[in-house]
Amino acid sequence: MITVNTLVVFKDGLYDDEKGAIYRVLEVNGDRVVLELENSNMSIRPQSIALLSDLEECSLKQAQGTQGTSA
Repeated sequence: MITVNTLVVFKDGLYDDEKGAIYRVLEVNGDRVVLELENSNMSIRPQSIALLSDLEECSLKQAQGTQGTSA
């Protein structure tokens, strides 16, 4: 179940440019969530809104494999 502070990724095949991006859920509002890019070296992390149905929980392997690698 996706709740606040859950690490999530976009489901495979939805968006090619989101491959490897891991997000932290900041807020759940019905069928939408506010996300913050987790694996980023930026001092101000990008935030966005997504449909809950487009996301899945991030596996431990995904979280460890890409931490801090995105610009």
